[in-house]
Amino acid sequence: DQENSRTEINADFSRLCHRLGLNGFRFKSLESFNFDYVMSQCPDSLKELFLSFKKMLVKDDRTASFLYFARALFHKRLARKHSELEVFHFFLCLLSPHFILIGNELENVLGGEFSKRGGHLKKTRVREWKFYKGLPWSIELASFEGIIHPQKIVFLGSRSEGLPLKVRHRGKKFSGISFKVPCSDHRLDDHEGSWHFWASLKKMGTDYPLWRLKVGEGHIEGLYLYREKKGSKLSFYQDHMQELLFDELEQWLPGVKAKLGLAKFRTSDEIYLDQSLMQRVSQMAKLNKVSLFDYSKPVSLAKLKNVDYYGPLKGSPLGLFGQLLELKETSKYR
Repeated sequence: DQENSRTEINADFSRLCHRLGLNGFRFKSLESFNFDYVMSQCPDSLKELFLSFKKMLVKDDRTASFLYFARALFHKRLARKHSELEVFHFFLCLLSPHFILIGNELENVLGGEFSKRGGHLKKTRVREWKFYKGLPWSIELASFEGIIHPQKIVFLGSRSEGLPLKVRHRGKKFSGISFKVPCSDHRLDDHEGSWHFWASLKKMGTDYPLWRLKVGEGHIEGLYLYREKKGSKLSFYQDHMQELLFDELEQWLPGVKAKLGLAKFRTSDEIYLDQSLMQRVSQMAKLNKVSLFDYSKPVSLAKLKNVDYYGPLKGSPLGLFGQLLELKETSKYR
């Protein structure tokens, strides 16, 4: 019956995720983690579901736009083209719980595990970075260690603002713009704690293609995507963004516009690649090449060596999972 089928599929799904995670991180590199491999690991019950899901995606523009927008949540990019492997990974993401990480809490948990395993963890601030002939030279820390001379530096994250590093990558990107707006509408009580995502066919290819919101106690908060432009500042377009936000909230909850206060916006750490114009896609899980430059002297950017970047600007087709596979593979040879 239906209940037994659901139980069987849930069990198969758990086994598949455990198998892919264990075998992937033990034996697979990012480029050898291909569609044939994941299909060989997939139980028949999930294969049938995936094939039905894949057929649905090519039916009309609405399902194509669903793939375009929804993949941004998991793959940190907006792209019309996709490989079978990317669609399969997206399919697994839709079946899995989706978590939004809280950076400080994650750092505390990982720091505790690191210390338990014999590591030494200290939090400090970097006062000054210096590079010489394209190589790391010195880092002055705001702690008793003072100046250290690292041989290699690894930058993990999204933005490099605040650091003397510039990450050069191919294509454009979207910035995540966080917002919070007070709301006195009592109807929000029924939605408190719920998440909502907003996108439409009319938004494809625009500067504001997608946003998400969470309903809190007496307020609405969320994240807007804005296509970055040279020389742009948040103050230039936040009034227009508030107008868009209020109009779309009105469509979601008619009459709510009159109950909204002034929205506050700030640039978040999240970034998304804009690959809307990409015409070809590899069947292998390839990453974009990025270069890092010394930005401490913007007049003469110097390309850096022994400085690596791991983050969404590489455009991992498998999102965070792909980035973890890349980190695992790199650590073998360095």
